[in-house]
Amino acid sequence: MLGLADMRVMMNASVDSGNQLVGADGEILLNEGPCAAIAIPKNASQAMPSAAELAAPLYVPPAEPGDVDLDPVKKCVDIPADAAPLEPATLASLRETIFNPSCTFSSCHGGKTPVSPRLDGADLHAQLLAPATQAKMPRVDPGKPDNSWLYQLVAHCEPRDADDHVFTHMPYNSPTLLEPRLAAKLRAWIEAGAPAE
Repeated sequence: MLGLADMRVMMNASVDSGNQLVGADGEILLNEGPCAAIAIPKNASQAMPSAAELAAPLYVPPAEPGDVDLDPVKKCVDIPADAAPLEPATLASLRETIFNPSCTFSSCHGGKTPVSPRLDGADLHAQLLAPATQAKMPRVDPGKPDNSWLYQLVAHCEPRDADDHVFTHMPYNSPTLLEPRLAAKLRAWIEAGAPAE
């Protein structure tokens, strides 16, 4: 991926030490570690590409021999409403199989300063039943998964709010959705009235 941004500083972020394996998603190993970020003032000669540079052909380095057989990125497919859930469909099981491995390992929904609703605290049930700030529908509407914003986010590639605005599905930045049985577990829990146990 190539991105161009005009900023007053140059940014770099990396995980230099403390990287550890926290789980697996099929054959993909999931790691996490403390991220170090630096920002340094850019040199006056550094600027966005000129018109001539933008018009020139993009140089793409030659592929490595091992790149030839890489699988393409999987296509996102909506979770069918009749998918069989992974049992048990309890809040504790949702925490263990969905929220902890997919949502709370970073600053998204866990850690010291989550940017979205916290899903790693003792008040998980209250967080799930709180109103959604993004959409004009409840985060979880007990008994009604199709009116629950959380279910829309994990079960649809292009989740839409009550005003038909498209949002990014969860897990964020993942090309695909959760494994169907996990999304179906969330659906079954909501259908059962979203119990606290």
